[in-house]
Amino acid sequence: MPPLEAFDAGTDEYPDRSATVIVQVAALAAGAGKRLTGPGIAGEGRLSVDGLPERFWTGLRENHTRFPRGVDVILASPASVAALPRTTLVEN
Repeated sequence: MPPLEAFDAGTDEYPDRSATVIVQVAALAAGAGKRLTGPGIAGEGRLSVDGLPERFWTGLRENHTRFPRGVDVILASPASVAALPRTTLVEN
């Protein structure tokens, strides 16, 4: 998978012109794993993802710092889907 910065991040004037990246993963599970915070998440959430290298998570944290620019990410497994907009802060 290319790094997230390879995708169109929009501009400060038109952040809505950014890319939405859909990533197929082996499995998703709520309740454990990475800590997620941000708009739309009451308090915090936890998400465990099988099939992503650590460099993906580093790129996602860097993507968050580019707000209002940045890409939105959708993780899709055979059984579930998780949306991670650019406003989501991901921590270990």
